[in-house]
Amino acid sequence: MEKPGGSGSRLESYFRLLKYKFYAIKYRKLKLILTPGGENYLLNAGFSKDKIIPFAYFGPETTVNTVENVKNNNIIEFVYVGSLSKRKNVGLVFQALKTYKNTEWHMSVVGDGEECESLMQLVESLNLSKQITFLGNKSNNEVQQILFESDYLFLPSLHDGWGYVVNEALSKGCSVICSDACGASSIVKDCKGSYVFSSGSVKKLTNILNRVVAYGPLTVNDKKKTVEFFEAKLSGFSGSKFLLEKIQ
Repeated sequence: MEKPGGSGSRLESYFRLLKYKFYAIKYRKLKLILTPGGENYLLNAGFSKDKIIPFAYFGPETTVNTVENVKNNNIIEFVYVGSLSKRKNVGLVFQALKTYKNTEWHMSVVGDGEECESLMQLVESLNLSKQITFLGNKSNNEVQQILFESDYLFLPSLHDGWGYVVNEALSKGCSVICSDACGASSIVKDCKGSYVFSSGSVKKLTNILNRVVAYGPLTVNDKKKTVEFFEAKLSGFSGSKFLLEKIQ
């Protein structure tokens, strides 16, 4: 199970936790509980620590593209892929990036949603129109190519059960900067060159960007190490191997 929730009311959160406390009693005989990013919630609900197994969403398989073929234009390439909704909190990224408007970087925004127009207006008001490009919806093949050519994926969500685009990015050698409200942050925190920040905090995100901007575009070797991390931790093979070990 994922970490439940989102941005519901306090009352909803209270009754949701009561529900899971009931589950902890009802399912107390379970041997294992697999959870991508929901360990703390389950512990708080009363599930036994020795039964909770950190898990993940696994895949996709790596493609024939190799990181040796990646373009290097000496510009840090950022990307966001997903819906443009309040829950995704993309405006937070723009607010953090305004500090670096005179730095060599570019950001592609892939996706659409109810926040699209207001986000475009925000970019304009921050004088970032030349550095942030809204691409709209793209085919899956186009998205994979954009990830392949990018240095960092942003996922600043206020809540995401997992965030599968993180897997897609890492499999292409693209590092990740995500909030701790994403289930995938439980994996991202262990990936060298990728970062996790406190959800909703411009200050924490800016602290990360200070390091990212100072470092510059990723090297081929950086991207190779990211792909190796993906294959060891998030590939279908690694997931099946991990599950079999736990069952045995």
